[in-house]
Amino acid sequence: MLAMLSSTCTTILLISFFFFINSVHSQQTGSDLDPEQECTGKWIHIRKLPSQFNLDLLINCSDYPIYDDFCPYLANHGLGHKTHNRSHSWFRTDPFMLELIFHRRILEYPCLTSNPNHANAIYLPYYAGIDALRYLYGPDVNSSAEHGLHLYKFLQNDNPHIWTRNFGHDHFLVMARPAWDFSQPLTNDPPIWGTSFLELPEFYNVTALTLESRVWSWQEQAVPYPTSFHPPSIALMEN
Repeated sequence: MLAMLSSTCTTILLISFFFFINSVHSQQTGSDLDPEQECTGKWIHIRKLPSQFNLDLLINCSDYPIYDDFCPYLANHGLGHKTHNRSHSWFRTDPFMLELIFHRRILEYPCLTSNPNHANAIYLPYYAGIDALRYLYGPDVNSSAEHGLHLYKFLQNDNPHIWTRNFGHDHFLVMARPAWDFSQPLTNDPPIWGTSFLELPEFYNVTALTLESRVWSWQEQAVPYPTSFHPPSIALMEN
C-alpha cells in the first residue's frame, strides 16, 4: 500500500514539475480547464510552514562569504535580474535558487487544494538548500547531522494528522543542491562535507526533488538545473 502511494506521489510530482517548466503555456490555457475533471489524482496541498523555513532564510543571503553573496539572485522571485534592460527572456539565474523559483511557480498550479485530506500530494515549501548553507559554510558546520530536525519537529506537532496519515509518503520538497550535499552519514565523527538531511530516518518516506540524485535512493528524483532562459510567452520561446 505504501509503495503504491509513493509511486503515485512520484507521478504527481512529475506532473507538477512538467507544469512548472511549461508554466507559460499552462497560464494561457488554464482558464479552459475543468478542475474536477482535469485534477483528479493530481491535487496538491501546500503545507503552511512558518517563515523561518523559507522566506526568513533569504535575509541571510550575504552571510556566507566563503560560498557567495546570493542576494542579487533573489530578484524576480529567484529568476534574478535581467541580463540587460532590453531583454525579455534572459535573466541572471542562479540554479541554486530553484527552491524559491518552484515555490513561486507552484502557486499558479491549477490543481491546488486547501484541504490536505483531499490532496494526492503535499508540498513542503522548505528551502533546504539555502538552510543548508549554515551547516556547509556557516557556524553550524559541526552540527550538520541536525539539519532537518527542526522541520520534523514542526510537522509532528502542527496538525500532526497531516503527517501521520501516510507518515510522509505523500509529502515532497525541492532541494536545490545535489543529493550528495545532504547525504553525510550520521555516524561521521568528526563531520565532513555535507549535511545529513537525506540520511535522517525521519524523512526516509519523503520524496526529494534534487538537482542530482543518487542511483540507489528511491526517494530522490533528479530534476533539471534551471537555465537563464525564462520567456514570458510562447511566441518569445519559439523565436
